[in-house]
Amino acid sequence: MDILSVLFFLDIFRFDEVHFGKFASYYLRRTYYFDVHPPLGKLLLAAAGYLVGYDGHFLFDNIGDDYIKNNVPYVAMRVLPATAGALVAPFAFLTMKEMGVSISGAIFAAVLITFGKSHFLFSSKKIFSILLPLIFSLQKKRTQ
Repeated sequence: MDILSVLFFLDIFRFDEVHFGKFASYYLRRTYYFDVHPPLGKLLLAAAGYLVGYDGHFLFDNIGDDYIKNNVPYVAMRVLPATAGALVAPFAFLTMKEMGVSISGAIFAAVLITFGKSHFLFSSKKIFSILLPLIFSLQKKRTQ
């Protein structure tokens, strides 16, 4: 349900898209800016925009601006973060299993994440900054 609502039913942008979209546009326009936060999520969003032909012309200045009037490929740019958000629960299950938790405990963790109210808000671009490093560190530890 989260994927459907994020991809298709919200044709105005949300708070996170003001922040992440603005920096993705700066990357695509090759404009210098200063940001103290890690760039991974913004770089991945910029890459998704680049792949669909977005040139960074829209600067995401105000919450509630219309994507359609400004010709922004918002559905295509939301696919990557929405997919990452949908994968949070399965990755939580796998992470718990990797940490040695029982099957029922891993399922419980995945269910908590699936039905938590914050998951709808959290399953956006922030997932790249938090989830990916955790998965890579666990995988690295497993291979050692």
